[in-house]
This record gives sequence, structure tokens and C-alpha cells, in this order.
Amino acid sequence: MEIRKDATMNDRLKKCSAEAKRAFAKLEDCLPDGPNHEKYEKLVGKMRNKMAFHYDSTQVTKALQRLAEGNSVAKITLGMDIFLGRFNLADTVMNTIFTREIMGVPAGDNPSKEFDRVRAFINDLSVSYLRFANEFSVNYLREYAST
Repeated sequence: MEIRKDATMNDRLKKCSAEAKRAFAKLEDCLPDGPNHEKYEKLVGKMRNKMAFHYDSTQVTKALQRLAEGNSVAKITLGMDIFLGRFNLADTVMNTIFTREIMGVPAGDNPSKEFDRVRAFINDLSVSYLRFANEFSVNYLREYAST
């Protein structure tokens, strides 16, 4: 990670709390030489590339076909405010891609146990990122904002 390579940034990391250092270590574990890199790429990398930022039309087509073969009902929720509306088919398609394609849960299996495990891993990384980034950036601002 670039922070470890830069002496100034590494010194700033050393000044962080033990909690921020632990959070940083969890993030480092997901880097290419880290013990969680493969797991991270398998889940987060695929999620990023197939769902979140680069929709994979093949995956969307497969998900829609799976849903069409079943008895899925997709609702549209309307509210008095634009933010209260919800097109649930899109949520169902994304959930199907996530559970079947990314997590690899076979059709017919209940993905809830595996989903909870994956959710805990991703949540832990997200919280670690927020803890580390918040403290690291606030410390930086405290040091340089007044100069």
C-alpha cells in the first residue's frame, strides 16, 4: 500500500489510534499479497465489475431468464415523494446476480447462511475503511489546515 512506502504517510499512520491501525491492517489483508486478497477479489471485485459500476449485460440476461422461469413477482412501489418509489424488479435482478453468480449459490439452495457470512466480511471491511480513513484524514487536516 502506498502509505507504507511513503515515510511521511507511514509516520502519520504510526500516530493513529490502535483501532485505526487495526482497521488499516484489515484493509491491507485484502491487497495482492494479503491473506484475504483472493476472497476480496472473488466477492468485492466481482460485485464491482458485474453489478455496481459495470453492469454485465450477460449476467442481467441470465438473472432475468432465471426469474422468468420461476414464479417471481416484481412490484413497483409508488409514494407521494420520488424517493419513496421503488422498482423492485431491479432489486430482485441484482440480488439474483449476487447470490447465484457472485456467491455461487446453486439454484434451489437457500443463500441466507452464505449471504450472512459474505455480508459480515464486506461490512467489516467497510467499517474498517471508514474508521481508518476518518481518523487518518482528520489527523492530516488538523496538521495542515492551520498552515
